[in-house]
Amino acid sequence: MTNPAQESKNTQLQQGYKSLPFFQQAEVIYDFTYQFCSKYISTTSRTVDQMVQAARSGKQNVSEGYLQKSMEGRLKLLNVARGSLEELLNDYQDFLRQRGLKLWGKDSFKARKVRALGYKNYKSYAANAAICLINQTNALLDNKLRLKTIVITFIIFINLIVSGLLAPTAQ
Repeated sequence: MTNPAQESKNTQLQQGYKSLPFFQQAEVIYDFTYQFCSKYISTTSRTVDQMVQAARSGKQNVSEGYLQKSMEGRLKLLNVARGSLEELLNDYQDFLRQRGLKLWGKDSFKARKVRALGYKNYKSYAANAAICLINQTNALLDNKLRLKTIVITFIIFINLIVSGLLAPTAQ
């Protein structure tokens, strides 16, 4: 009998970054943002290009990061992706504020409904749906970045002990 956890890990390794939840969500954010901007923001507005490029950067930097050989290179590009999504999040929040539309609280009934069921094709729903999805993706990236930072710190600590630059203290 095969181990489901091991099968999942093998599948993820075979599929690479495309199997990562935060890449998949970043891809949805990019596609959604393109459609959102086409429908709700004037094509003459510079905001369209900035929002679409921030969404694209959020997706592309995850894929580029996972192709890096070094952990530092991977973390750097994941941080760029995180920054791009934060910029996009602010653009969606600006969209709501400038139009006098309500920003839903993270745990509001509507926000929970969006996370559970998807979004409707109304301006307020569409922008808030994007905000919910970006927040979820940012949380996934934050968790990954925290874990990688802990691992790197541990590896550096061990290397310092092994090289004799740091002596373990006796208790």
